[in-house]
Amino acid sequence: MNNIILIGFMGSGKTTIGKILANDLSLEYFDIDEFIEENTKMSIPEIFKKAGESWFRDQESFALSCLTDGSNRLIATGGGIVEREDNLEVLKNGGTVVYLKASPDKLWTRAGKDPNRPLSTDLASFRKLFDRRRSRYEAAADIVIDTGSLSVERTVEAVKKALEELKSTED
Repeated sequence: MNNIILIGFMGSGKTTIGKILANDLSLEYFDIDEFIEENTKMSIPEIFKKAGESWFRDQESFALSCLTDGSNRLIATGGGIVEREDNLEVLKNGGTVVYLKASPDKLWTRAGKDPNRPLSTDLASFRKLFDRRRSRYEAAADIVIDTGSLSVERTVEAVKKALEELKSTED
């Protein structure tokens, strides 16, 4: 099976949905943030504090290239993966891209003020960041799933159904 790559803003459910979906579809699961933390031996907040966002984005691009250079993988990306133009092409060529979408208010209730999320400090900057990334998520996506009112289980089912529908149109 081709890789499945989950994209979306912080709090959209990429990690939670990704683990369940990988298990259900018998795919190897990778989380780009975990990959970076293992390779750098630092937490994401530490990286932002010690090396800055630009260096983190370099690590993120490297991780994306490494992880999409295989198959039968489910890859949960970080919310900012779409910030770099080069990553958009790697996403498109790396597998089926699923955008887990929700409103900024819903995402804020899920992820806002989390100390492990260095870019979620206040609602105004959270919304501004969301607005900047929204069109990039949409441009990169093969499939868009609105997770705003869905439970985890229903989101997983919606993704599986959308993947099946996409596969049947490609056959």
